[in-house]
Amino acid sequence: MHRSGTSLVAKSFEVFGYGLGETLMAPSDDNPKGLFEDLDVVELNDELLQGNGSTWDAPVFIGQQPLSWNTCQLEAGAELLKAKLQREPQLAIKDPRLCLVLPYWRAVAQLLDVPIRLCLVYRNPLGIAASLEQRNGLPLSVGLGLTHAYWSQLLRDTESDGFVVGYEKFLDDPMATLAAIGAWLETPVNTEVAGALVNEFIDGGMQHHRHDLGELDNNPLVPKGLHLAAEALNQRSCSEVVSESMWSAAAQLDTAVFSELLAYQLSSRLLQLKTSTAAVASLELETAQKGFLVEDLSRQKAERENHIELLEGRVAETSAALKVSQSFADERVHELAKTQQDFEQAIEALESETLNSQSLAENLSEEVADKAINSNGNVTDEDLRAGVYDIATMGGFVPDGNYGPVTRA
Repeated sequence: MHRSGTSLVAKSFEVFGYGLGETLMAPSDDNPKGLFEDLDVVELNDELLQGNGSTWDAPVFIGQQPLSWNTCQLEAGAELLKAKLQREPQLAIKDPRLCLVLPYWRAVAQLLDVPIRLCLVYRNPLGIAASLEQRNGLPLSVGLGLTHAYWSQLLRDTESDGFVVGYEKFLDDPMATLAAIGAWLETPVNTEVAGALVNEFIDGGMQHHRHDLGELDNNPLVPKGLHLAAEALNQRSCSEVVSESMWSAAAQLDTAVFSELLAYQLSSRLLQLKTSTAAVASLELETAQKGFLVEDLSRQKAERENHIELLEGRVAETSAALKVSQSFADERVHELAKTQQDFEQAIEALESETLNSQSLAENLSEEVADKAINSNGNVTDEDLRAGVYDIATMGGFVPDGNYGPVTRA
């Protein structure tokens, strides 16, 4: 049963060399040291319960019809167990749902021809119910009814001489409990490994709710069948003999208590469904509102895309016009560069001609001056006219002949 100390008992099997599976459930706030449940097995058990119209906290099929499964489910379990045994030849599987689906796993083991042994765990049902109330919010009466349903089904599918570990006894004397488990397994206890388990795993904080067996007599919420089952399991945890008749009587389901459990779960499910329906309606409304927003945004997007397309067309036209203008500008620049080059060449030619004319004029002036010197400083009108004529001729004008005598200073 859930919250009955099965995690501690499962962990203790590692002391004897057993593996617990390779896909263990992660620790939780209520079980920080670990749950030691193989997720593959848990998932398969949940699917099996769902196939029988049940869940872990509402095992509807109990008392109505035997657990059923099909060939595919049986083969899936056999394949899963075979794979896990290949990894861990000594395998211990822990899942409180096994109380409900034990016949299925017996069939799986029979199909594989592998032996199975059952280690049951007993805890005072008041402690179980109080823990369920703390963890799952189940009222105390509902937790007791759920424990009764689990134990009723478990006792129906097991024998009265089965091996049972008492959770409270384990916490009180862990080494003695480990010795009892070792004797049942016919495997000696490795005291070093056992001591490490006790020191590292077991502490007083693991016992949040402790009750005596006698408290069941004084609590009107405890069903008679649950009380009887608690006595039977407690006796077996003390290695006391339990008669077949007592075991069979303890396995009887109190239908009134079970009906109250199902009624509570049904009411709870309906409330959850109502809450979920309201949430779905709210989400649908929100989705519709967002749909309008999406539609409006889509329209705006289409408008912007059209505007962008128009702008892109204009950009393309402008780019084409710019290319034409650029080509014309390039041609004009080329023409201006050619004109500039011609102009510079003309200036160079003019400057060269000017220099030549100045040089010729200077040479003629020097020649006239030399003639004047050679004639003792007197220059006749005829010489002057001749010289000026030559210069004038070179300069492009004709002298008018009115010149006086030139005297050299």
